[in-house]
Amino acid sequence: MKSKLLAVTLVFCLLLALAGAAYAGFSDLNGHWAQKQVEKWADKGLVGGYQDGTFRPNKAVTRAEFVALVNRAMNKQNTGATIKFKDVRPGDWFYREVAAAVSAGYVGGYEDGTFRPNQPITRQEAASIISRLLNLESGEASVLGKFKDAGRIGSWARGSVAAVVARGLMGGYSDGTFGPAMSITRAETVVVLDRAITGETPQPPEEEVKVTGVKLDKNTLSLSVGSTVQLRAAVIPDNATNKKVTWSTSDEKIATVDDQGNVKGVAEGKATITVTTADGNFKDTCEVAVVRTSGSSGSGGGGSTTIPVTGVSLDKTSLTMTVGESVQLTATVSPGNATNKNVTWTSSNPAVATVDNTGKVTAVAAGTATITVKTEDGGKTATCVVTVSKWPKEVENVVCSSLAGNTAVKVYIKADFAGTVSSVTVNGQAAQKQQANPLEWRVVLSGSFTVDDLTVEVNTAAAPSLPEEVADVVVSYLAGNTAVKVFIKPDLVNAIDGVAVNGQPAVQQQANPAEWRTVLGGTLAESELNITVTRKQATPPPQPGEAQLIDTAKSNITYSATFGTNAYIYILPGKNVTSVRVGSVEATYIQSNGVWTATLEGVKAGDVVDVVASGPDGSETRQFTVVDLGV
Repeated sequence: MKSKLLAVTLVFCLLLALAGAAYAGFSDLNGHWAQKQVEKWADKGLVGGYQDGTFRPNKAVTRAEFVALVNRAMNKQNTGATIKFKDVRPGDWFYREVAAAVSAGYVGGYEDGTFRPNQPITRQEAASIISRLLNLESGEASVLGKFKDAGRIGSWARGSVAAVVARGLMGGYSDGTFGPAMSITRAETVVVLDRAITGETPQPPEEEVKVTGVKLDKNTLSLSVGSTVQLRAAVIPDNATNKKVTWSTSDEKIATVDDQGNVKGVAEGKATITVTTADGNFKDTCEVAVVRTSGSSGSGGGGSTTIPVTGVSLDKTSLTMTVGESVQLTATVSPGNATNKNVTWTSSNPAVATVDNTGKVTAVAAGTATITVKTEDGGKTATCVVTVSKWPKEVENVVCSSLAGNTAVKVYIKADFAGTVSSVTVNGQAAQKQQANPLEWRVVLSGSFTVDDLTVEVNTAAAPSLPEEVADVVVSYLAGNTAVKVFIKPDLVNAIDGVAVNGQPAVQQQANPAEWRTVLGGTLAESELNITVTRKQATPPPQPGEAQLIDTAKSNITYSATFGTNAYIYILPGKNVTSVRVGSVEATYIQSNGVWTATLEGVKAGDVVDVVASGPDGSETRQFTVVDLGV
């Protein structure tokens, strides 16, 4: 097993590191879940990072890179193997690796005669390869039940995914998903191969699920002296680790409560019953009114009067949901002082939507189900019709059309999710966002498909925190690279000296000075971009005794071949200025815009011009460099 581990050295140096980037502790791995395995491999010289000192653990691995890693790790070399894929040529670095992988029988190409070596490999594809290489028996489907997106795992990969999950080689995410169509990352690749080679599959400690609230089934209750009604508390979320609660009453002389939530009327009056969670100290209350009846006595003995239920209603009668989504339904029992407000919940089609004992509905698969709430007293019912959409919640619509024997697919994202979607895959194949319409993603699938044959996976990522000077960022992809456009806020265009993305300088566009462009290697999501903006050096602050009148952040002097040289001078709020001179020209005050303007002759871009503002509040001189607008 050690010899197999050493055999992977060369490929990791080639694929997972840039030349010359030695390991000295990766700056972006501290606290990362894969830190231990990655650093172990780095210590052995099996894996490297980038020249900026990062490892980039979340960067995707391509199909060619993955098979090359597997070949060396599993000793699948075959230098004599040959292949005939349209997109794999003998001169490509990965030709022999792909040939060896195909010869070994653990991977193949696509129906259109391509291998797609530079396409990121998905997690379910990686699971399928690992399962075949280790000769694992197909896993039980029940293993996948813990994943919310189990229904999105391809039928061809379900047995393999179940097998590697059962062996502890791969797991899911903290949100309860497996992410079958997501690209496997550099960190995940290291960990999975390390486990496959060494056989070490340490299980991480179960993550504690914190309590976020508690809800009583009743918030008002009327009961007679001597009668008892049980309150039921639902701890939120329902998979919280610690569901312990305590019960208390505001007045034991009126009503008592035991540790099971049983409330007993003692004497006429009002009391508040409170349930409190052990985790987080969350509370909910029920206002209890104890009434005296003809059959009750002051000591709390005797009979009780039952107030029957006359009906029940739901806060929603219809719902449209997406797979994996949960919605809370609330039932209202009538009358409000009914003695027994207990209800039960059922779903007509649990394969489509389930409901728990608090009324929380969870969408399981596309289809329709009816959720019914029924009162324990009287059997009164109310219903809510649930329609579960096939698509993720971010998707507005999916359209497919025939294209030369293949299928062109367009995925339209809802406007509410604009800018939050980092990637879209259709049947495991990455789609491309359209520059003309960022809400539209396109991909062409080999073969003939209908909409019913498609599985769409949407990945979202928080947008990066943008510098205050930036109005917008647009990301597009070209030949495996990432094109980035950074747009500066209009009122700050002339104050910007430079823009960089991930340390790489961007170029200001002459046709639109507010736009800066650059192209980064690889495909990066917007969340992976670090944008920095450098402002031009400001005019030194006034010396002691000198007035400060001119708003240097907003003021500027610009040159344009079309419009000449023009000055726009703004005065700080509350300052009284009666004249502004720009160079030798007296500026004109435009009251509607609150700006002093002047047109200068014989002044070009790069020249330095003195601006003097004077008035009852004093006098101030500032120097401005003329900025070329490029138009």
